Amino acid sequence: GRRRGRLVLAGGVAVAAVVGAGIVATRTAEVFELLGRSPDLTGRFQIWESVLGLAQQQPVVGWGWIGYWAPWVHPFQGLAVRSGVTYLQAHDAYLDVLLQVGAIGLLAFACVIVTTYVRSWWAAIDRPQHRRDRVEPYSTLALAPLLLMTALVVQ
Repeated sequence: GRRRGRLVLAGGVAVAAVVGAGIVATRTAEVFELLGRSPDLTGRFQIWESVLGLAQQQPVVGWGWIGYWAPWVHPFQGLAVRSGVTYLQAHDAYLDVLLQVGAIGLLAFACVIVTTYVRSWWAAIDRPQHRRDRVEPYSTLALAPLLLMTALVVQ
């Protein structure tokens, strides 16, 4: 019945995810070309390598929260310069959090994301009950927090 249908759907999604990951892993250059991107993600790999190298020097608590990097402040001086342009962030929020507040801060950040995601999910699927004897239909607006959270996490 319903349970079997859900299992088949979950299995199909899992197979599609594995196949998709396999294609991306084995055909990276073609995937980037198809998306109109350079294989080094427009220099981001260099920036990420610099950020990870600096983050490894202070792995537990990081270098301190600063938001956008101040290029005149140590350790951000010359951290991410590409083609004469000084970048003021890591081009990856998770790496930026790791650099600035370390593994402890990254763990706290991940907990906030997971908690917000779970709460958004429950808000989206919970039917409103204005009276005890009547369950209202789902509201499409209830999906807004979940969709917003997904957009923010993926960006």
